[in-house]
Amino acid sequence: MRVIVDKIAKLLPVPKAAAFKLSSATSKGSTSVELTFSEEVDTTTGATAKNYSVKGAGGTPTLDVSKADVKGTTVIITTAAQTNDKEYTVTVSNVKSTTDAKALDPASITAKFKGTGE
Repeated sequence: MRVIVDKIAKLLPVPKAAAFKLSSATSKGSTSVELTFSEEVDTTTGATAKNYSVKGAGGTPTLDVSKADVKGTTVIITTAAQTNDKEYTVTVSNVKSTTDAKALDPASITAKFKGTGE
C-alpha cells in the first residue's frame, strides 16, 4: 500500500509557493512613498535606498531616493520633492522577502503612484 501512495504522490503536481510581489505604491507626502509588498521584507535588502528608483512619465525626471525604512510588508522610501499630481513609477531591485529570502517576481517589480507636491 505504501508503494502505491508514494507513486501517486510523485504524479501529483507540487504546489508552487506564492510569488513575492510589490503590491502598490502610494505617495504619503511631498517626499515620502509607501510601498506595500505581498510578504515581509528583509530588513537588509529592503533598507538599501539604491534598490529603489523613481521616474516620472516618459522616464524623466528621476527622483533621487535617499532613505528606505522597512516595517513588515511595508517600505517607506524618502524621495526628492515630488510634483503634485504627476505620475511616477517606482522600480524595485535586489529586495528579498524574509520567507526563504525569495527574490521579487520579475513581473511585479514596478508600481505607479501620483505625486503629492506642496
